Amino acid sequence: METLRGLLALLCVFLAGTHAQDLQINRAAECPVDLFFVLDTSESVALRQKPPNFYIDQIKRFTNDFIDQLRNIRHRCDRILTWNTGALHYSDEVIMIQELSDMATKRQELKNSINTIEYIGKGTYTDCAIKRGLAELLVGGSHYHENKYIVVVTDGHPITGYKEPCGGVQEAANEAKQHGVKVFAVAISPDQEDTRLSLIATDQNYRQNFTAADESRSTKMGTILSIIDMITNETKDTCCSFDCNAAGGPKGPGGDEGSKGERGRPGMPGEKGDVGNMGSIGDPGPPGYSGMKGDRGPRGEKGERGHKGYKGDKGHRGRDGVDGRKGEAGFPGLAGCKGSPGGDGLQGEPGPKGDPGSYGIKGAKV
Repeated sequence: METLRGLLALLCVFLAGTHAQDLQINRAAECPVDLFFVLDTSESVALRQKPPNFYIDQIKRFTNDFIDQLRNIRHRCDRILTWNTGALHYSDEVIMIQELSDMATKRQELKNSINTIEYIGKGTYTDCAIKRGLAELLVGGSHYHENKYIVVVTDGHPITGYKEPCGGVQEAANEAKQHGVKVFAVAISPDQEDTRLSLIATDQNYRQNFTAADESRSTKMGTILSIIDMITNETKDTCCSFDCNAAGGPKGPGGDEGSKGERGRPGMPGEKGDVGNMGSIGDPGPPGYSGMKGDRGPRGEKGERGHKGYKGDKGHRGRDGVDGRKGEAGFPGLAGCKGSPGGDGLQGEPGPKGDPGSYGIKGAKV
């Protein structure tokens, strides 16, 4: 009996060791991609259509559909593409939704957090939001620097003339490019500021006609699958290149002090500081976006009778009207009074010779 117990204990230890080894091998085969969503919930998005939540809900639905498609993909070299994903949304402030998280365990948690987004509805600081997303990718995530991506979903506003506090989207996009982070620009709807979106994207391949809130679901899903296919193809070389490094030796002696290096690149934006003293009044900003038409108000009370107006000038003669129809015959009039005798007429022409007259009476005898 004791022998049987000993054999069972050895079997359990062996199986536990084998399982741990399998987990270690599976973890070593993973090739993670870090993907961060930067979502625009500013005034220009909220006021594009009534009710204000219409496009915000479209963005949330697009992002959650995207997250559902982030499944592990096996490359031909038997490396497995996995996903670390996070998100933020912004207006004139940046609100973190969730930091980079492994989609194998935190997928539903991230989707639930996205569903709680409410639009901020103020300015549009896209440059600050991109830099914050970039900082999250560089600080967290995997050690594969080539496998880091940002997906910016925005309407492209603000237009030229708007003061951007973090250097502008061009600077933010260039900073991401310097760090090897690729940026996809996805329009909220097809009729967007494409010039601005092209500035945000790493290049035109990362812009194309990507749309998040098109009326056609096939268009939205096409955007999602196209971006995932691009990421899968781009990460193939990185995931399938194995580095063979020998074990490190003992620490060597310290070297001579080097010369002063070149000035480094600007660092990532820091945490929000305390409120400073009130500054002087700045220049007037550009006109805001037109608000939505309000509801019809109640009918007002009848006003008092106004003063009699001045007599106006005589108007121009009007055009002659069309002749009317002939009326019905009237009743005969009364007989008129007898007129005065007329004057004698002119002597007429001699008349024709008359017929012989009858015989006269016989005359008396003289």
